[in-house]
Amino acid sequence: MLFRSGRFHVAGGGTEGRSVSAFHGQYDPATNNSLWRAPLPIELSHVGVAAMNGKLYAVGGLSIPNRVHAGAVPDVFEYDPQADAWRAIARMKVPRASVGVAIIDGKLHAIGGRALDQSTLDVHQVWDPATNTWADRAPLPKARDHMATVAVDGKIHVIGGRFGSTSDNTGMHDVYDPRTDTWTSA
Repeated sequence: MLFRSGRFHVAGGGTEGRSVSAFHGQYDPATNNSLWRAPLPIELSHVGVAAMNGKLYAVGGLSIPNRVHAGAVPDVFEYDPQADAWRAIARMKVPRASVGVAIIDGKLHAIGGRALDQSTLDVHQVWDPATNTWADRAPLPKARDHMATVAVDGKIHVIGGRFGSTSDNTGMHDVYDPRTDTWTSA
């Protein structure tokens, strides 16, 4: 995840033969320096990551070591780079990993993902930092995980992903409009 400061952050994922970790590193391309930063509060992989208002957000993830797609969590953590510290914020209503995340109008959207039972989800929730609460929004038209998710011109684009196994991939492109709470295909 690239911060406006121009520094890249990586959080969670597998390291040194482990499938989950609390790893959090920062790379500054201007100085070609890498730094260890405060670790995630729990070990995770398949974490959704987004940046907003100078903070980094780690959303969901998998928590069980060395088990493929096992242990989806509802946890969400906010990282403050000034304090080099994480704090827990309101948990998502549904545990999930491989979730798409994007920021629109100062709110964090968590879309799709993989559930505790390893099924894919169409769930779409939005977190409001002013109230620290999650609200439901129009579900993703077709449940999936591992998709690219990006905000462009006030809309969220969800591209590609998986319906289930690693061989069940898609090139779907859905666009969410937060003004109308609707999805269209692109």
